[in-house]
Amino acid sequence: MLRFVVGDDNFWKILKKYAQDYAYTSATTEDFQDVCEQVYGTELEWFFDQWIYKAGYPSYQFGWGYSGQNKVRVIINQTQEDFPTFKCLLNLSFSSH
Repeated sequence: MLRFVVGDDNFWKILKKYAQDYAYTSATTEDFQDVCEQVYGTELEWFFDQWIYKAGYPSYQFGWGYSGQNKVRVIINQTQEDFPTFKCLLNLSFSSH
């Protein structure tokens, strides 16, 4: 998920910097988050809060329908009951036969 958020180039830069900066030392999750934010250039607290520090995971329900005139309606709902809504990026692709 982190790779999807920051992109491939930044993801590999993050791993390289983290390995260089913390080689042969102890590092914390906060250290990793700091490296991620330095390389990506923006805060990622929301990401680490929902994917690392808090319990739970998103559950989805998908639906779609053809509404005529070459229009398709896509419906995506988060359906987990015990946790708040997750901020998630999704790739959608459409194809026809």
